[in-house]
Amino acid sequence: MYVKPLGTVLQKADLISTEQIEMALRKQTKYKNKRLGEILASQGLIKQETANFFAEQWPTLVSETSQQPLGQYLKRAFLLNETQIEDILSEQKRTGLRFGTLVALKGLIKQTTINFFVESLNLSRESKFSQIPHIENSDISHEKEDLKRIHQAIINNKQCEPIELLKLYRKILQQEEIPVDNTSEQLQLLRLGLVIQEQNHLKIANSIYKKVFNLDWVEEELIRLQRFERIRIKLFQLDKKASSPYTLIEAILSWTGGEFFLTQKLCELINESEVFIPAGQENYLVEQLVENHLIDNWENQAGIEIIKKIDNGLLTSQQCETIELLKLYRQILKYGEIPVNDTLEQAELIQLGLIIQDQNHLKVANRIYEKIFNLNWIEEKLIALYPFNQFGNELVKLQKNASSPCNVLEEILSWTNADIFLTQKLSQLISESKIFIPASQENQLVAQIVENYLLDNSPTQIKTELIRKMRNGFSSNQEEKNVQLLKLYQQVLEKGKVLVKNTLEETQLLKLGLVIREQDYLKVANPIYKKIFNLDWIKTELTEILLSLTTKIKKNSNNSQVSIIANEDISKKQKTKKINVPLLLLLLIIPGLLGIGWNFLSKARLANNFQQGNELLNQDKYQEAIAKYDKVLNRDNKSYEALTNRGYALAGLREYSQMLESCSAAIEIEPNAIYAFNCQGEALHNLNQPELALTAFDKAIAINPNDPIFWINKSESLLSLKRFDEAVEMIDQAIDKLYDINQINNINQVKRELSVALSSKGRILGEKKFYQEALASYDRALDYDPDYFPAQRGRGITLKELGRYYEAGINFDIMLENPTLSDTQKAEIWFYKGLNLCQQRKTQAGVNAFEEALKLKSDYEAAKSAILVCN
Repeated sequence: MYVKPLGTVLQKADLISTEQIEMALRKQTKYKNKRLGEILASQGLIKQETANFFAEQWPTLVSETSQQPLGQYLKRAFLLNETQIEDILSEQKRTGLRFGTLVALKGLIKQTTINFFVESLNLSRESKFSQIPHIENSDISHEKEDLKRIHQAIINNKQCEPIELLKLYRKILQQEEIPVDNTSEQLQLLRLGLVIQEQNHLKIANSIYKKVFNLDWVEEELIRLQRFERIRIKLFQLDKKASSPYTLIEAILSWTGGEFFLTQKLCELINESEVFIPAGQENYLVEQLVENHLIDNWENQAGIEIIKKIDNGLLTSQQCETIELLKLYRQILKYGEIPVNDTLEQAELIQLGLIIQDQNHLKVANRIYEKIFNLNWIEEKLIALYPFNQFGNELVKLQKNASSPCNVLEEILSWTNADIFLTQKLSQLISESKIFIPASQENQLVAQIVENYLLDNSPTQIKTELIRKMRNGFSSNQEEKNVQLLKLYQQVLEKGKVLVKNTLEETQLLKLGLVIREQDYLKVANPIYKKIFNLDWIKTELTEILLSLTTKIKKNSNNSQVSIIANEDISKKQKTKKINVPLLLLLLIIPGLLGIGWNFLSKARLANNFQQGNELLNQDKYQEAIAKYDKVLNRDNKSYEALTNRGYALAGLREYSQMLESCSAAIEIEPNAIYAFNCQGEALHNLNQPELALTAFDKAIAINPNDPIFWINKSESLLSLKRFDEAVEMIDQAIDKLYDINQINNINQVKRELSVALSSKGRILGEKKFYQEALASYDRALDYDPDYFPAQRGRGITLKELGRYYEAGINFDIMLENPTLSDTQKAEIWFYKGLNLCQQRKTQAGVNAFEEALKLKSDYEAAKSAILVCN
């Protein structure tokens, strides 16, 4: 008997993803004494008992002919417990639904996992097809699969009501043919092939269908489908509550759209009420029940967990960005329906049950969802989410000036293309104006403000500031380079886009913000820049450069000096140092140098200055370190080592433009200056140019592929580009290389690097919403360095994302007890503690935490915004 590998079985059962299996297999190569199931269980991905079940019992079970109930297999696999099975069996008696269907509806196990058990163990199928008369007849056995397909497509149809399909088909059977009128039911029967069109009439496609799907079959299926209505009427005694119970059921379904749990809840409410519903009053009284018991104050209503599940699912989706889900749902709500295009967001909304597919369009699943999850609800949720991204403060400013501040912000972003300066300025203009922007007028009024303050011919403060910013970005005393920049920008402006060639001019334009990179092309950064920095502006700037060149007095100076510092052996093991920069990267400091070609005292003095610079850099005394490196460079302007370490000191001051210049100058002197490439990559990364940063890190790796720090830094740039899979691959390379170092050296020498790498991996996995794996990575990081702040912080944030709020709170409290934290670090932890409390609806405690953060850091804008949201 062939036994499939455990990983394959778990994937087919939809219990483990491909990525999770790959991760576990990689770990297994390092821990060869551990079984795959043990590794998966240690990561919290499945229970150990479940892994044991599939490894030990499953191969025997699939070959057995005797069958047990589905629930017993699920219990043996530790996917259900005895209490859950008893609850489902009780529900099954009330509803008549299948055991597996109820398990999936309650969200206990995925439907795909249920299907795997049923198919693998050959359990009784949920289809009723075996009851179709004559199906085993030898004369039609070759059509068996096709007949099954048609039967299932009718009974489980998602495009039309199955009952209406059957009634139409019965009419065709009885009348032989009926006129074509292109109703959705007619189109469905045609699509299924059950009927065909001849001229302007429909008729049964062939004699086999007429024989199998005959009038007796139609009546049986109609009785079965209408059985739920009869069960509900009998179960909830609706015949004693209304003159016309079937009309009452129709009124209920007009609100629920047939959603099982909502329909059950309304039937229960009617059964519990003392009101008798006379004929003609069904719609009115059902509407009153819906309003009072399902819609009003729905968060606190009992027995409507399906609504709360959708609300929670929208806001905690692990597949899609919540903001994008809300925007898509708002579009459906606004227009009534939108075409199907099979995006991940559409699939997520369908899976949640909030929308349904009707032929080739999507619409809201029922009227109750339309009333609860309405436009006001969407707006509130978007406002609550936006303050924690880079434009949250702008959204807060717009709240008093618009019916839909989110729409206004999106309209602003359509003009600014997320340029931070422009977005802030436009938001400020609107918030300070006396204009109120009603719904549906966002486009017109935002365009008017842009025209008045930025695009018309009169000078304004914002326009003047923008032009000054661009002029300051051009290099002084380098007119020839500036002309090349303007010519390149002119080319982009005229052609719309220009293929990237990775030239210095392209780098400078990107740095200025005049252009952006989209895939392999440069484009003008946004519509506002396109209008302000137009061809006339380019012509004016070129004219001014020409005038400057004609009046400039050129002076010749001889700055050449004898090089007194020789190149150091770059293969020597370097000292590492971490600096707290906006995006975590590791700095590599060249520790020493040798001198030649000068007298002994000068050489010793320069070496001493260089060493002092390194010591000051290690002490975070960046200005003093730069002064020492400058002394070296004043005597030897070819010292690429001093230029490199000077760049790292500038990083400590967050002067990334100067850092880039210093490290690039080092590379011009020494094309194999490996740490200068790393320095250049870090500068570009922090200047928000991750694509160019990748090029620099790749050059460092090409020179020395064995230094794990380069791989860690490269993963950071990949993460900022949201290239998550590549980022994980890079960080795994770094971890492997650190373990290789560990095999040669003492573990204490690489503890901090391992902690940094594993913490970076945790952050990447968190961005992918693989929170369980992220938590495991943070825990490993803390095993190597229990005091590593980013790992401690990341662990707390991940616990919060997993909904493990109590553990997250303890994590943050322990961190706050650390006396070595800076005020900025403490403020950050108070902020995340506040978010954790607000998500638990502990409003006052959350606000108190944000206020503690502001005491430590008075300009903490995110904390100020969070107070408004939490309240």
